[in-house]
Amino acid sequence: ADLTVYVDPAGSDTANHGLSAAYPFKTLNRAEKSLPKITFDFQQVVSMSAGVFDQSYTPAGDMARPAILFPGQRLRRRRSAQNGSVLDAAIVYRGQGDTTIVRSNPVAGYPYGVYLTGAEAAFEKFKIEPAASGSTAALLTSHRTDYAHLSSVTIDGSAGAGVALGTIVEAGGSIEAINCT
Repeated sequence: ADLTVYVDPAGSDTANHGLSAAYPFKTLNRAEKSLPKITFDFQQVVSMSAGVFDQSYTPAGDMARPAILFPGQRLRRRRSAQNGSVLDAAIVYRGQGDTTIVRSNPVAGYPYGVYLTGAEAAFEKFKIEPAASGSTAALLTSHRTDYAHLSSVTIDGSAGAGVALGTIVEAGGSIEAINCT
């Protein structure tokens, strides 16, 4: 069935189940790991509260490209599409506008903000920016035949310490952006 998982920087990855706003996970990668690996007809939403997401549940050494949000290696058969003012997809990362911030954290070993690999995902209503210190590699990367569908996402390379590359599409990835800055 459709599923919504809640995440809040003040939540807990170990004590909470993420199935309600009262018991949210703390990190985006923990929320992503709680979702089923295979999705055909149902929608999974990661509901992101206002706040700054700059920590990861997954150790940096366990990721090929250490990122604060690393959705990937999931089989998804439902195509992403715009449905009125929101995105419809197998998985949607939905924020609260510019008050929801995904921020790289190169000092902690996460030089990427969002790194999509081996999946299709929709991203809406949040901001991606570099950390205040350290060398951010990229803010948003679509890699290996991925499809990233963005709506109302702000990619701000001028924030924090800055970044050389805001978005990267590599190895057959693709990004579709609607109403983005």
